[in-house]
Amino acid sequence: MKNKCVSTYYQPKTGQKCSCKLGIYRDNCPNCEGTGWVIDFRAIHKRRESKKQNEEKEQTKASGK
Repeated sequence: MKNKCVSTYYQPKTGQKCSCKLGIYRDNCPNCEGTGWVIDFRAIHKRRESKKQNEEKEQTKASGK
């Protein structure tokens, strides 16, 4: 069993294989970032934005009490 790092970033994969080739090109591929699977960056940014908004709401509620 592999140990997972708690601080890993959320990476939703689309389930599609990336068209890049193994080797140096895959390491520098902007679509899969070396995983071989296309990553949905819109979902990552959307999740970050919603997390920021929720934190801001909680801070305003806490300061308003």
